[in-house]
Amino acid sequence: MDAKRHMKRNALVISTLMALYPLAYANPGETELPTGANIVAGDIHIETSHTPDQSVMDINQATQRGVIDWQSFNVGANSVVNFNQPNASSSTLNRIVGANPSQIYGQINATGEVLLVNGQGIYFSPNSQIEVGSIAATTHDISNDDYLNGNYQFQERMDSGSIVNQGSIKALNDYAALLAPEVRNEGLIFARQGTVALASGETILLKFNDSKTLSSITATPSLIKGLIDNRYLIEAPGGQVIMTATAVNILNGGIIKQSGQVNVTQAVQQSLTQTSDGKILLSSNQIIFNSQSQTIAHSSQGNSHISATASEHIDVKAGAIISTNATATGHNAGNIQLTAGKQLNLAGSLRANASNSGVGGQIKTSAPTVSVASSAQISAASNVPGQAGSWDLEASKVNIDPNLAKVMGASLNHTNVNASANQTLCGPNCDDVGAILLESNSAIHKISLIPTSLSLRSDRNLTFNGSLQDDQGTLTASFTSFGDLSVSTLANLTSGQVSFVAAEDITIYGQVNSIGTNTQDSMVNILGANVAIYGLISGRNPLNGGKINLSALNDLILGAAREFVVMDHLFQ
Repeated sequence: MDAKRHMKRNALVISTLMALYPLAYANPGETELPTGANIVAGDIHIETSHTPDQSVMDINQATQRGVIDWQSFNVGANSVVNFNQPNASSSTLNRIVGANPSQIYGQINATGEVLLVNGQGIYFSPNSQIEVGSIAATTHDISNDDYLNGNYQFQERMDSGSIVNQGSIKALNDYAALLAPEVRNEGLIFARQGTVALASGETILLKFNDSKTLSSITATPSLIKGLIDNRYLIEAPGGQVIMTATAVNILNGGIIKQSGQVNVTQAVQQSLTQTSDGKILLSSNQIIFNSQSQTIAHSSQGNSHISATASEHIDVKAGAIISTNATATGHNAGNIQLTAGKQLNLAGSLRANASNSGVGGQIKTSAPTVSVASSAQISAASNVPGQAGSWDLEASKVNIDPNLAKVMGASLNHTNVNASANQTLCGPNCDDVGAILLESNSAIHKISLIPTSLSLRSDRNLTFNGSLQDDQGTLTASFTSFGDLSVSTLANLTSGQVSFVAAEDITIYGQVNSIGTNTQDSMVNILGANVAIYGLISGRNPLNGGKINLSALNDLILGAAREFVVMDHLFQ
């Protein structure tokens, strides 16, 4: 996003700040610096210098860790605060004990880690510039003992304020974490091959690996409604972005709103001997990917991953893009997983496409109810036959309405599609759980020459009232029901090869056609406890043979009106 657009966004500074804080606070003076320092732990000496145009504070720290209590921590637009620490592994905890939120309008620089703790809130203005090794800005509290012993456990306060960033926060060594009941980003947050974490929760624990870099966070549900709102740009090239906001009260639960760009893609550069794939991990009661948002984890190794998990709802609005596409020729795509406890609404674009000879990724969408709009685009494509990725749709029941049928058909042109009705997703009191229905006015239409597969699996009944049309005969369709399977009179299913398997009865009144390809036989396989054929079963291919296999564990009924066609020969 260009600087000009950034400046237009930044014009809303005052209104946003007023909305977040119950009282209006005057902007800090242009040369204002933090005040009232009390050195609690560590060997620290503070020096300040002033000119008419600028104020500079040097916090000179000789020990690896230090703790300072401040009465206020404001940085004016023409002010600079430098943490002069021994090395990149050094750290300084700054606890603001005064009654006002911190306002950062100028610059903060540090070699190592800086923690800013202010229960009243912290605001980074559009012109603020933070360049540190790592930073945690939070309204939660951390005890001195925990901090000094490397236990980064932050506890929520009932009167906590908010964290708002409209400036530039860069963590050049490890992580940038904004922790509060309400976190808004309208600026830039950057962590090079590190972690960006935006989190709310009653208790938030930052977990570090053996190399002392942030690897994950754990947040317990809060009694306070949480909000994580990204409106502009978060970048962690080759690293990870973690957002979490979960509340105990579902009716007043946590929300993640992704309206801007989140990108963990690492560009392939000649100076780098190795690139690494990034991850984006979102968890909340509700997650919203707003229109025009971009959530991107492009892959160079096939290991990039985007995961969104909500206890209630996930909404992917029309125009939203979630992508783990491969970055260069021959690279494999990454994976996408969206899981909702109640409902998943898909209207945007999910992409896990390989690059030329690579392998397509895996896209998983799961919820008791999955609603797919006609604007949705789901693709896990590869240019190599047999290397297509998959879209796995799982719900308590699957009604293939015209919208879902349209999206499935478009996806099948390049992506394998697997839909399953899982009755355990809904519980004991739901109607028609475990069932799949292709509605009478629904048409799944594939037009491409690329070989792909369609698999429908139901825990209970599987019913076809609509149509499946495979123009090129390159689709392998398999339908499995642990209850009954039926093809109604007006249904028409045409595919390269077709397989029906049911634990109970299979009843076919409509038409089932297998057309094969130049290199693949046409084939229809039917296996059930009881099989009744009253319609047309056809296996036609002008160049290769055709086969129709009928198997019944109990009764096989061939109705008076049934027809079988193999290689244009009619059997009645």
